[in-house]
Amino acid sequence: MAGIPETADGYKIDVKLPEGESFDDSDKELLDTYTQKLHESGGLMAHPKVVAGLHQIYADMRADAAAQLMANAKAKHEETQATLDKEWGAEKERNIGFANSTLQRYGGEGTKELLKTPMADGTLLGDHPPLVRMLAQIGREVGDDPIFTEAASKGDPIETLEARKDKILALRREGKHKEYDAKAEDLARINAALKRHGKS
Repeated sequence: MAGIPETADGYKIDVKLPEGESFDDSDKELLDTYTQKLHESGGLMAHPKVVAGLHQIYADMRADAAAQLMANAKAKHEETQATLDKEWGAEKERNIGFANSTLQRYGGEGTKELLKTPMADGTLLGDHPPLVRMLAQIGREVGDDPIFTEAASKGDPIETLEARKDKILALRREGKHKEYDAKAEDLARINAALKRHGKS
């Protein structure tokens, strides 16, 4: 049939994808297989318009699936936040701070990113209340000291304490020795708390 290339890689296909999207290696491999099969079939199924149409249908279905996953993730996040708001109320931020401190203490830097791990249905690992509750409980149990608990009430306790430490150290760098000396005891308490939670 006229218009059919001699080989499967001779098709000129222009697929429209959502802005910023592209086919990954697995998509390309699958589409190459489809193209090869259609070409081998010959006749109408091997016509360039049919092959191009198949590629576009695949792209559209892929985009629809991605949109559904994003919708699932958004809905689950909102559901989780509503659940934790109802369960923890004013203690929510403090408990989330404890959960984050658990990840930092036992997993090191960057482990909070684990909560952003996508599941098969598009929802994120961190948007599952049982996991957040467990991490918060561990954080409360290992963080049972006044300075750490106070820091947790303001968000991530490790980040809060490190920010307080940086402010005190800045006084020394700026030559404000009197103010720095007045904060020496507070600095010692902060350093001790950070060391207890795996930070130096």
